[in-house]
Amino acid sequence: MDIFGMGSGYRWMDAYILAWVVELGTDSFCEAFLNYKNDPQGKTSGQMNHAARSGNRNFAEGCERLMTSMSSGLDLLNVAKSSLCELRDDYLKWLLRVRQLPWKDTAPKAVAVRRLDLDPPPGSADSVGSTGSPRTPPFSSRRFAEHVLAQYDKFAQWLDSPDGFVRANALLILSTRTAKMQEAYIRHVGEMFKAEGGFRERLGEARRKERARAGSEVVPEVRGHEGGRRGAPPRRRTRRAVPRVARACAYRTASTTMRPSGAASNIPAAAAPGPMTGCARRVQRYCRHYRQDRQCRQSRQKKHKKNRESFRTRGSRKSKWRGGRDSNPRPPDRQSGALTNCATTPQK
Repeated sequence: MDIFGMGSGYRWMDAYILAWVVELGTDSFCEAFLNYKNDPQGKTSGQMNHAARSGNRNFAEGCERLMTSMSSGLDLLNVAKSSLCELRDDYLKWLLRVRQLPWKDTAPKAVAVRRLDLDPPPGSADSVGSTGSPRTPPFSSRRFAEHVLAQYDKFAQWLDSPDGFVRANALLILSTRTAKMQEAYIRHVGEMFKAEGGFRERLGEARRKERARAGSEVVPEVRGHEGGRRGAPPRRRTRRAVPRVARACAYRTASTTMRPSGAASNIPAAAAPGPMTGCARRVQRYCRHYRQDRQCRQSRQKKHKKNRESFRTRGSRKSKWRGGRDSNPRPPDRQSGALTNCATTPQK
């Protein structure tokens, strides 16, 4: 079973060849009929060229990605179809800008452009596959370029016309036709995914078949795994947490166990417990450590509380001179009266 999907067979598809024809026709249309007068900033021309290129290149990239990822491949195929729809609206806008309507569906030129079929790939009629259908020839850049130019020549009477309205209408029809062909291919890929699954499914199935074929080999046992076989998930070992309720119960149990018997106790001697067992000692030890930790925690909290209170009241205490930290203290000479006014001091 081939685990990889479709690859380079898209190069001879009519949807891909016609996308090349639309891109070449768009380049010549923008060069001839979009200039600095009707497109001073060049945004319309650049956007139309980019949309035509996206409808071609994204289709190729999406088909290549179908080998290992159905989701990313379908996303790129949808981007290519959407770009061609955008290009179709650009041609429609160009016609409406000059107050022209597109051709009617029953017009002779529109019917001729819509019904003109593409030629089969070169060399496919000479060889027949095992299913009886024509076999796709091996790809060659020169053979592919010759085939694209030959298909462009079939539409040259409209794409190379000196009348811009004829070119715009022809490219409007070809853009719509190419987008529909790519949409049909996207739906075909979706049905194929529903029937055969994706790359990861095929990869896992191939791996399971390979393991089943080599199942006669002895698999060594590994300690620490469930089932005693290699590949089993290890056991998860976690520390059992003791809730506070259980700790309180254990503390009460230890206190009851440590209660002395006889007259010194508040309970009768018949009901006094016997000697402590190992479990009671462990509970007592645990409660003693818990009580010590709680005392340490409480002492630390008291210390922190005291430090916070002293820090808050440190700045609000009365200063040495006058007022608190927010008041302006008087100089020591004026407060104590050591220095007096010069006017009241007798001169010697």
